[in-house]
Amino acid sequence: MGPPPGHSRQVAADWRPAISVVVTAHNDSRYLGSALTSLIEQDLGDFECVVVDDSSTDLTLDVAAAFTAADARFRVVHHEGNAGLAAARNTGLSYARAPWVTFLDADDFLWPGALSRRLDAVSDDPACAGAYCDWRAVPEDSSPRLRPDEPRGLPRATFAEARWETPFIASAPLLRTATVRALGGFSEDLHSAEDFDFYLRLLRAGYWIGYARYVGVGYRQVPGSMIRADPALHFEVVRSVVDAIEREIDPAAIPGAVAPFTRPMSYYARETTVLRRQLRFLALAHLTGRAEQVERVLARLEPDLFRHPLPFDPVEDPYRYTIQRLGLQDPAHAARREDLRRYLDTTLGPLLRGTEGTSTPTAAGELSNRRTVLTKAGGPAGVRELHRLPQRVTDGIEDLARGTLVLVAQSRYHVDELGPLAEELAARGVPTSFMVPERAPDTVLVELSKYTDVALGWDPELPDRCAVAGVVVLNDWGRPRQLVECAQRHGTATFAKVEGVQDFTDADTQRRRQAYRQVRHVLGQGSNDVKALADRDVTIVGSSRLERIWLERACTPGPDEPVLINFNFTYEVLTDQADEWIVSAQGGIEDAGRSFVVSQHPALKAGHATLARNVTAQPIRHELTRAAALVSRFSTVIYEAMARGVPVIYHNPHGEQVPDFQDPRDAFVRTTSGVELRDAVRGLAAWQAGYRKRSATFFAEQVDVDLDRRSEARGAELIAGLL
Repeated sequence: MGPPPGHSRQVAADWRPAISVVVTAHNDSRYLGSALTSLIEQDLGDFECVVVDDSSTDLTLDVAAAFTAADARFRVVHHEGNAGLAAARNTGLSYARAPWVTFLDADDFLWPGALSRRLDAVSDDPACAGAYCDWRAVPEDSSPRLRPDEPRGLPRATFAEARWETPFIASAPLLRTATVRALGGFSEDLHSAEDFDFYLRLLRAGYWIGYARYVGVGYRQVPGSMIRADPALHFEVVRSVVDAIEREIDPAAIPGAVAPFTRPMSYYARETTVLRRQLRFLALAHLTGRAEQVERVLARLEPDLFRHPLPFDPVEDPYRYTIQRLGLQDPAHAARREDLRRYLDTTLGPLLRGTEGTSTPTAAGELSNRRTVLTKAGGPAGVRELHRLPQRVTDGIEDLARGTLVLVAQSRYHVDELGPLAEELAARGVPTSFMVPERAPDTVLVELSKYTDVALGWDPELPDRCAVAGVVVLNDWGRPRQLVECAQRHGTATFAKVEGVQDFTDADTQRRRQAYRQVRHVLGQGSNDVKALADRDVTIVGSSRLERIWLERACTPGPDEPVLINFNFTYEVLTDQADEWIVSAQGGIEDAGRSFVVSQHPALKAGHATLARNVTAQPIRHELTRAAALVSRFSTVIYEAMARGVPVIYHNPHGEQVPDFQDPRDAFVRTTSGVELRDAVRGLAAWQAGYRKRSATFFAEQVDVDLDRRSEARGAELIAGLL
């Protein structure tokens, strides 16, 4: 679909538009023409449109080219490779020339007036980032010609009032271009919910977004959309964003902020709710002449809250509430009303004026994609660009505070355990620093960037050169053993945290690791660890990662979801059995008439991986949320499946000896051949309903979950008490 017949428009060479509209498209030729036509039909014509084609393989470029040929306000930018929605929006943002910008997905459209109504609703308050309009979800075949119903009347958006949500969709806000650039645009590390992440970051930076009472955006319900295609991934990203805004941060971590909210969102949600009532009681006490009550309320005011955009007018709200509460609307009470207004202005004015002097950041060149640098000791060669935190560089151990506890993170799941533990230790006054191996996978550094922007390089002799308080490892064998031994020579505390399933007796490892027998203190997951390590000092603290999964809602896979095969023969443990195992697993499931997908461990040798079919590119934690069942050998993934309510089949045709899964006790099915696996898969229907309850007793022996005390709190309490 091209521009309307006969449409043509030229602009002056020095023309600068009022609004830039960034339209992102990937294989959207069916809808793009409608979206661009809806721009032409706006009552505000002073706009430019930047269409970003994210490497489409259909006719998207042809449709966009037809509009650029007819109307000089339209431009097209093309990605040679598919970079994703966040990158496409950032590209459009870098080309935007107007002081205001809005984003529109190619499968959506604008109703007439969507641009002008939002522009009219913005405030010149430096903390106002823009205004958003109302929207409607519409069927896939809807047209902008169909008029929407009345607007709903939505609140202006502030961080304190957001309550872990944004009151609009991605294309509803019109924003200051300079502000979006100053905040770094959309996170290209996120492949879902990147708009949710950005808008909450913007609000946390101290901005507010006004509301234009107008239905301006049509949001098509298109099959195969990002959220519909992978709702579990969308949820996981949303959960991580919510977790992030519940952490206290350094103001310097929010470049471009006007009055950053450094405490968790829950703090401001609570305190602003209390403040609204506090100001109402203040007004009520003043009008009723209760001087001692006025002083008591005033003494509890927190001036810091007035530094941020409040979700209500701190003068108008208590004024109107008190007038109504005391029935003073009658003209006879004009003097009392005037007295109250004057009192509130006089009392609260200095607090409100304390917010002046902030300014909106100005645009400086094109958008730069800021990323965190996690610097390992050893110089620039160790620098990797990863995430979205401000850069810091460390000189190594010279930066360590005396009494620092060193946390060793070798894998992504290590960070899932140690990150929350570090936060709890910090709350108890124990400084921590992370240490990573030289060749740590990128996933380790990405996860670490949620907790720190500096990590120490691998240094197993660190206790010889620095007075650290102790070391915490998850594996006390292999490479960490040298660090543990060095610490113990100096009388330094050593801790190991059990995470996941363990071969404590080296029954199948074919080497003597002596797992969890090198450190002085073991932080166990559950009673099974105490039993297996009866000769060691073990304190049960649970598992932060598995506990979080258990506390989530159980998965409810549909009847046609595939069976997930966990293919994880790695680290020279029974790897000679990998070929036989994967062939047996795939054959048994196919004989049962069910489909399957295979998740391969990253360390799996290429020779074995060639025998796997239907290999998924998604991490196994994502695939578990939509699997009909899990087929696995000895693996922590079995615990994850139980926590999610996904039925487990422990497939052991190769004769593993580790005792953990030898006795099912009705918590899972144990098979030793392809035929037994076939029969188990055929009987899945009887297992799926209520599976988590069925496996709960077994799971609790492996992972202790205390609803009153989180795992990281228990671990931090133990460590802090022993240091």
